[in-house]
Amino acid sequence: AIFDECGVCDNDPSNDCTQDCHGDWGGDVIVDECGVCGGGNSPNTGTCDCAGTPNGNAYYDECDVCDNDPSNDCTQDCHGDWGGDAIFDECGVCDNDPSNDCTQDCHGDWGGDAIIDDCGVCGGNNIDIDECGVCFGTGPDENLDCDGNCLIEVDCHGVCGGSAVVDDNGTCNQLSNDNLVMPNSFSITNIYPNPFNPITTISYYVPIYASVTIDINNINGQLIENLSNGFKNPGRHSINWNAANNFTSGVYLITMTSGSFVETQKVMLLK
Repeated sequence: AIFDECGVCDNDPSNDCTQDCHGDWGGDVIVDECGVCGGGNSPNTGTCDCAGTPNGNAYYDECDVCDNDPSNDCTQDCHGDWGGDAIFDECGVCDNDPSNDCTQDCHGDWGGDAIIDDCGVCGGNNIDIDECGVCFGTGPDENLDCDGNCLIEVDCHGVCGGSAVVDDNGTCNQLSNDNLVMPNSFSITNIYPNPFNPITTISYYVPIYASVTIDINNINGQLIENLSNGFKNPGRHSINWNAANNFTSGVYLITMTSGSFVETQKVMLLK
């Protein structure tokens, strides 16, 4: 019988005292799975990764997330904050507030201030509205206000600024040709107002004594009303169309015919 390193006297070598991993005879400290003496398999010790897996490849990213998936690694936002959610908008502003993100104006410029005006023009600033409040209009007709009221004297035919006078026999006639500035061609000179509701005035020129017809057609070209059909003296003439009854809102055609001359213009009735 002999004494072993722990002072035990026997003749059995199988139970002889041994050293633990710290070198202590008879100690019970062992090496864990991570290869650490007395380590207790703690993550990031010995051969264990941050998840405590021996010889594993998990690691901590910049946001202290431990895994082995680089696709979800923490990144920096535009402020340089790891894991932050601030981004640059189209105008180069870095924040995490989508309510103030840069937008495009009507020209397509990011951060621009051009807007569509009342006439549908981008950046137009309503400059296309005439003095009567009509988009792309030409203002009131000669001698008329924006409501179609005559601003000067009305002749005996009821024409604003017309040249017809009552003769000695009490008949309303145009002045003699010597006293008129005569038109040199047939034409519809103006339709005002347009759009209208429900009355518009059609002004036209007649260069010679001739038969003149003024018709109202629908958009399909069908005749719906005849306003005038007869001979006219040379000069400027006008006639009203009252569409108060039997006509719906829409586009209509005003046609002037004299011999081989035909002219058509569009008007819009708004009710």
